[in-house]
Amino acid sequence: MRKAFGLPSDFCKPLMPLIKGHGFAVERHFYSTTDDYINCLFRIPGTLSEPKATGKPVMILQHGMAESAHCFLNDMEHSLAFYFARAGFDVWLNNSRGNKFSKYHKTLDRTVDEEYWNHSLQEMGEFDQPALFDFVQERTGADKVSYFGHSQGCGQMFAALADDCGGLRQRANLFMMCAPAVRQNYHEHPEPKDNFLFKLGDNFARYPP
Repeated sequence: MRKAFGLPSDFCKPLMPLIKGHGFAVERHFYSTTDDYINCLFRIPGTLSEPKATGKPVMILQHGMAESAHCFLNDMEHSLAFYFARAGFDVWLNNSRGNKFSKYHKTLDRTVDEEYWNHSLQEMGEFDQPALFDFVQERTGADKVSYFGHSQGCGQMFAALADDCGGLRQRANLFMMCAPAVRQNYHEHPEPKDNFLFKLGDNFARYPP
């Protein structure tokens, strides 16, 4: 199928073997938010031969709507995550609440509890972004980190910065915005069980990290 549609050889490969296949070390982490969501975070600290990230500048990559950390790894050796890793950054790939990697909650089940899906950019900015920065800075010891957001990844950071949630204005030294999105108009929200993106996400979730 990949060849027939002109897709890269990495298409749909599990994330962690994909990263290792390009010669980079990879770690998987989980962090909790104060509203009890449990999000997944992947780290590329360096190459397989030099995996230590001590002293490197830190870069967080945040995907857009209905995406995952995979979106920064979909162009083989030209992928953005690999570009920053080769440039000497300690790269962290975040996954928003509800996607195929971040599907956990301390008390709710996303397949049956509608309350799991009762959130917006506001909550992602208020709860997810500070928890993300807390975890990354605690693990790296970095005073400030750089942040690259795509689409919704910009919107949730805008929400955090607007209210200075977690003091993020003083904790980010660079905010790069790619196709920033802040709100949706004229869009109906179907029940989770009828949501095409929900079903699509579960379908792709069969590919393990």
